[in-house]
Amino acid sequence: MRFLVDVWAGTKLAIWLRELGHDVAEVRSRNPQMGDDEVLQWAAEEKRVVVTVDKDFGQIAAHGVRIGVVRLPDASEATTAACQEFPQAGK
Repeated sequence: MRFLVDVWAGTKLAIWLRELGHDVAEVRSRNPQMGDDEVLQWAAEEKRVVVTVDKDFGQIAAHGVRIGVVRLPDASEATTAACQEFPQAGK
């Protein structure tokens, strides 16, 4: 599966999906402050499923955007903050 992991979904999630053999791109690698419309456009161009905790994506996707969106609604702010942190190699 091809995923596009939003900044707030976190790097740990992206790494885990890669370890499972998925093709994963991360918004943070291109522009951590990328707007929702740009994220959706990128996902559509590369036929990726957006993974996010952002409620706005569900609302946007419901208005005719032809991409998949997986929203992680139960992720708390503490959980998403922890998921964004990933130790540097050698630390």
